[in-house]
Amino acid sequence: MSDFITLINQSLIGLYDRFPDRIYVLTEPIVKTLKTLFLLVSELKVGIFIVRFEFYDEGNPLTVLFIGREQQLDFLKRFTGSGICTISRDAGLFFWKINSYLKKTDMKTDMTVIHLNKILYSFIHPEGYLRMPDSVKSLLHLNGSFEEVIKKFHESAARKCRNVSSAGYTVEISHDITALEHFYHEMYVPYMKKRFKELAVIDSYYKVRRLFRTGFLLIVRKEDRYLSGVVCRIKQDTFIFELIGLEHGSFQRVREGALDALYYYSILEALKRGCRIIDFGNSNPFLNDGLVLYKRKWGTVLMPNLKQIRELGVKIHGIKDGGCRFIRNHYPIFFDKKGLAGLIFKDNTEPLSLKEMRHIENTYSTSGLDNLAVLSHGGFERNIEKNLLQDFPDTVKLINLAHNELDTKNILSEL
Repeated sequence: MSDFITLINQSLIGLYDRFPDRIYVLTEPIVKTLKTLFLLVSELKVGIFIVRFEFYDEGNPLTVLFIGREQQLDFLKRFTGSGICTISRDAGLFFWKINSYLKKTDMKTDMTVIHLNKILYSFIHPEGYLRMPDSVKSLLHLNGSFEEVIKKFHESAARKCRNVSSAGYTVEISHDITALEHFYHEMYVPYMKKRFKELAVIDSYYKVRRLFRTGFLLIVRKEDRYLSGVVCRIKQDTFIFELIGLEHGSFQRVREGALDALYYYSILEALKRGCRIIDFGNSNPFLNDGLVLYKRKWGTVLMPNLKQIRELGVKIHGIKDGGCRFIRNHYPIFFDKKGLAGLIFKDNTEPLSLKEMRHIENTYSTSGLDNLAVLSHGGFERNIEKNLLQDFPDTVKLINLAHNELDTKNILSEL
């Protein structure tokens, strides 16, 4: 039944993307409501899967108990960053039976991941699980002139702006459908394929055209060469990055400053149009995700994606197995009692030094996080704990795992 509902939902969205603009503008609120209801009903019953990523970390496997819809297994692959896996299905159950299933199951896995409609997740709220958004947004608040805005930037981003302004780039704002076709086929699709490979999720041309018709295309060129582009829309006072692309998907363009130029000219355009916020789009919910780190340098604030339909529940089993390797390589952004929080796990054998802690704080402490938990397998040097309030913001929490297991329930109790 849920698969049938999903098929109907996808077919209707595909048809809707082909409608004329005036119909889209009039019906957008209704369609969003119907889509939410379709997806809610389709997730009343979920599947249980055992997913084994054979070569997750230096040849070591990662085994995940995944509770969610079969269609979301591709999301799990993107979440773990690994597409090579074997999948076995155990059973299906209604969402209200998830907690009882978790209590009685004796499956030996490295971690458990629940991916469920956020309304349904709020009813079960499994104990001891990190509750995570499935994506986060990076917003830049535009207060005052560009000279005022640039004061928020990391020095490297401010330097990029100076380089772009003197490098001979040009920017073009286009409403031309031919320019969109070039962007889609020569920038967006190649960029997505090269960046995400087999895990790429590529929007249809019809959806991109719909977004474009209610927005515009910003293209960066150098002499007669296209470098990069972004489909933008403006809603109220927010300038929104919908989709970005690099010419031929070439990351050589990044080294040439194509992405820096895209951000620089978008900020100028947003200020010109009187916008107060730039929404630089979604990123994976990890502090060390490349896009999260890049956007952080531009003075952005992390926010949960309010449009997200689902939430994650993640639990690590044990301190020495695949789950430990996962959390060592991915620093999760999750919800705590106050709002968003970040978690950094170091499986060091020696106590973390003051120098290492300062590097962590300078690199990962981000506007929008209410707490930053640092877990150290080797503990911390005494001078860190002694001078914590003096050297670090009160949002930084130290959790010593020298004599304790990596238990998400205990982590949550510390925050």
